Amino acid sequence: EGNRAPIGGAISYQGDTHPNNVNFNHRVFVEHSLFLGNIATSDGGAFYGRSVIARFADSDFLNNAATRSGGAVYLDNRYVAEWDDAVYPLLIDFSYVNFEDNVGLEHGGAIASHGARIALTNCALERNAALSGGGVVLEDSARLDAMLSDFVDNTAVLTDGGAISVRTESLLWTERCTFATNQAAGSGGAIAVDEAVLEEAGSEFLANQCDLYGGAVESKNNSRIVLSGSSIEGGGVVNAQYGGGIDIDPTNDTAAIEDVTVQGCMATRMGGGIYSDGAYTL
Repeated sequence: EGNRAPIGGAISYQGDTHPNNVNFNHRVFVEHSLFLGNIATSDGGAFYGRSVIARFADSDFLNNAATRSGGAVYLDNRYVAEWDDAVYPLLIDFSYVNFEDNVGLEHGGAIASHGARIALTNCALERNAALSGGGVVLEDSARLDAMLSDFVDNTAVLTDGGAISVRTESLLWTERCTFATNQAAGSGGAIAVDEAVLEEAGSEFLANQCDLYGGAVESKNNSRIVLSGSSIEGGGVVNAQYGGGIDIDPTNDTAAIEDVTVQGCMATRMGGGIYSDGAYTL
């Protein structure tokens, strides 16, 4: 509680990036812990991990802050992300972990990931904030698998991705998650996908808002999105200027929407439910 450092306000783990030097038994395990009010004057308000395998369970990250990215957690596995998954899965696992009221002054209010592969199961991200990716930012071929997790009241205060910003060849996979009342000053009230991939199944989106494109989901710049079995509800608020529920940019390689309910969404200009000026499968 109340710790401070330039990198990793409470904990900093720096693994070796060279394959011949990495000890695969060196892993980080954190259980039944509270990270409260820690500050990093650079990245990783509570935890900074580089070339790391880690597991966090039954823990809370509350009111942590980073002057740059990763208000609670900053992960950088770019240097070894191209290794074979069977050899080195590079997995950072979060199970029953709460992230509340964390702030990243640049990207990723709760979590910033560069090339790391993350699993979130039965987690909650609430009231986190950053310039982009109010809850999470994924960059540099990162991957996030989220299941049975809640993203509520997160805010991107300047640009895109109120709950999650996915970009630079990263991948977001979600199943049976809830995205409610997240906001973005730019586009993608809940999720913004930019030159990346979104695969989503069976999740609920409620009353997410943004100032520009895609109240719930926005995709652009050769992204691929697949939405299946989900519901998107406007919640009685104005959700976006274009695409109150979903915005699909014409530059996308693939956009497929199947068995998705879009209802009660509002846009101030075009596409109350869905807006696109390109091709997609509905």
